[in-house]
Amino acid sequence: PPPGDIDMLDADELTALAENRGGIRISLFLPTRRGRAEINGNRLRLKNLLRHAAHALAAEGVASRQVDTLLRPVRQFADDPHQRGHPSDGLALFVGPDTIRVHRVPIRLPHLAAVGNRFVVRPLLPLLGMNARFFVLALNDNALRLCEGGPSGLQEVTLDGLQLAVWQTIPRRQPRLHAFVADRGGPTSRAVF
Repeated sequence: PPPGDIDMLDADELTALAENRGGIRISLFLPTRRGRAEINGNRLRLKNLLRHAAHALAAEGVASRQVDTLLRPVRQFADDPHQRGHPSDGLALFVGPDTIRVHRVPIRLPHLAAVGNRFVVRPLLPLLGMNARFFVLALNDNALRLCEGGPSGLQEVTLDGLQLAVWQTIPRRQPRLHAFVADRGGPTSRAVF
């Protein structure tokens, strides 16, 4: 995916991944951290996850040359500064003999490397309920703001026209001022609160 994109997978895409069987299938899930200082940490965590996948493949009897061939695209992804510079909350990678799919997702994923004859998609199931949109209306005495929310956060909606004009012309209550005079018993000991 292009840098910075968050991939919202729908049920059909998850089903297609789950049904992709045969040969070696590697599923990698990584919780990522946002922020410039975390970019190298995310890269190191991905490389450690690759090391776990390589060990699992070797334990299954896969030749080291085939392991290198399978994991090479993921290593290239990990070393590409344009790709790793835009983390989301989670990263899911699916690697097979003929495919690599990278998904940046807005959910925290487990730190997991799975090797088998099919892809593991269970950590991505919470995405199925995240395509909903919602609105937040923020009101105070001096302003009205409308924000649209979705899987990737909130963004303010520009308000033009009557709604904003009406809000700004509604009379407001003036704040009440309360004052006390406290006398502590001496001629110069008065205080006003």
